[in-house]
Amino acid sequence: ISIPNKFKEIVRMTFKKILGLLALACLTIIGLSACTPEKEPTWTYDKNKMLFTGQDASVQVLSATKIESPEGQKAVRVHYKLTNSSKETMNAYTLLMKVVLDVKQEKEEVKVATLVFSKDDDRDKIANKTKIAPKEVKEIVVDYAVADFDHDLSIDFSDYGTEANATAKLSLQNLEKAPVKYFDKKAQ
Repeated sequence: ISIPNKFKEIVRMTFKKILGLLALACLTIIGLSACTPEKEPTWTYDKNKMLFTGQDASVQVLSATKIESPEGQKAVRVHYKLTNSSKETMNAYTLLMKVVLDVKQEKEEVKVATLVFSKDDDRDKIANKTKIAPKEVKEIVVDYAVADFDHDLSIDFSDYGTEANATAKLSLQNLEKAPVKYFDKKAQ
């Protein structure tokens, strides 16, 4: 049985078209896989507990009080609970700053007035020398200089330097006025 040349040519052309379409489909799949959306964020935020959990740390805003800075300026003392969830011992100040992206009042960034770490450390130990081991928890006190006590304080959180769209809002109007002592009473 002989197959006419015309039929062989049609089979060959169809085979080439199928191979071409197959190559195009493979390239499309490869191209689409390169354009997949970013992974879901690995952070969580519990607004009621003011607890942000990122990849390297979790930070909970425990409490805040009104104080006057040593220079006589209005300030707010914020008590944080910092947990190191990474696998390495880190500088506690660096770890806190990785997670707390910005602290603002009326869209203006506020300045850190004083940093005081946990009452387990020496009272005079400065923040940039304090280490926090994996799974260790430290209470960290940060004093922020504020313009007034009429406007809220916003604490924006971050995970790996990217804004996480999680913000703790602290109303300053009804905070109690506290003396400038760091650990008078344990935050709940």
